[in-house]
Amino acid sequence: MVLSGAEISRLVSAFPEPMISGFNEKNVRGSSYDLTVGSEYYLGDEAELSNQPLSGIKLEPLQTFTIPAHGICYVLCSEGLFLPGDVTAKVSLRMKCIYGGLILPAQPPFDPGYKGKVIVMVHNLSSADFPLKQGDRVATIEFLRVLNPASSAPHQPGVIDLKSQLTRRTYSSLSKINAVAKKAMSRVNYFIFAALTVIPLFFAVITALPAVNYYNTLNDKIVDYKGRAEELKTENKEQEKKISDLESNLKRQQSTIDEYVRIVKEQGLQVARFSKAVSQIESIAPEEAKVTPERPGMGVSSN
Repeated sequence: MVLSGAEISRLVSAFPEPMISGFNEKNVRGSSYDLTVGSEYYLGDEAELSNQPLSGIKLEPLQTFTIPAHGICYVLCSEGLFLPGDVTAKVSLRMKCIYGGLILPAQPPFDPGYKGKVIVMVHNLSSADFPLKQGDRVATIEFLRVLNPASSAPHQPGVIDLKSQLTRRTYSSLSKINAVAKKAMSRVNYFIFAALTVIPLFFAVITALPAVNYYNTLNDKIVDYKGRAEELKTENKEQEKKISDLESNLKRQQSTIDEYVRIVKEQGLQVARFSKAVSQIESIAPEEAKVTPERPGMGVSSN
């Protein structure tokens, strides 16, 4: 039978040693009592150095700490228990923490006669950090009446602090899985980025190949045309040289012709002067024939 909140409050003051040490009436619920974050906690971390001491982290009043995403945290509650011989108790997580992504693994109940602190182990399954503060209500405890209890309960050691209970380092495998997943995702993103970079570049190269071939063909034609132009330029220079030589020869021939013309003209003048002299001589000769006397003894012979 689950004890009501009123019965819980009654039992707290019914014994010389209270059933709940650090009891606060404000934390009493209809059939349970809320446990609060105490002065110590332990975060499981795979990255912890093995030579560091295995102990909890002390908390100052109202000090805040954070349970990282996928992390495990052991919380020492402020309250202590001193259960009567006919009362057992079991702890569960408050709904606020459950809604925040925390879970509380199944814990065995506290047997009648238990005396000591309460430790809860919470696992943050969410992908976001979860903040807690010293004094926050983190769990709730239900008390149940045991029928036909034993006359004497076997001794069970109580919890004093975290250090006495932690025997080995504990960390969440989800953290490791998350780290591996992030690393894999980083590689996938890298390959995606590389693919998105290389594939367009590959298609750009494939697309540009015809243009490159056309450019190479055009460049070859340009080189060929340049070579042909150089040949034509050389031929043009040779033709210009031939023309220049012909012009020089023509000038020399023209000079020779001019010289011949001059000579012919001079000879023509000489011929003209000679002809004129002959004409003058011919015109003078008949007159001299008329006045020339016949020589004596010379007559016309007769047959």
